[in-house]
Amino acid sequence: MPEFSYRGVRIIVEQGDITKWSGDAIVNPANSLLIMGVGVAGAIMRVGGAEIEEEATK
Repeated sequence: MPEFSYRGVRIIVEQGDITKWSGDAIVNPANSLLIMGVGVAGAIMRVGGAEIEEEATK
């Protein structure tokens, strides 16, 4: 998989089920209100629980 470095941060691009990935962070291009209702954001919230959306909107 592609690997990049930006301002000292290592970025690795992977393909697969994002809800089964284990790591420090997931970058999810949600809407401007950070409401996680459908699509990838909805899948993340369904698996991880509503607290993910609650943390994102703090």
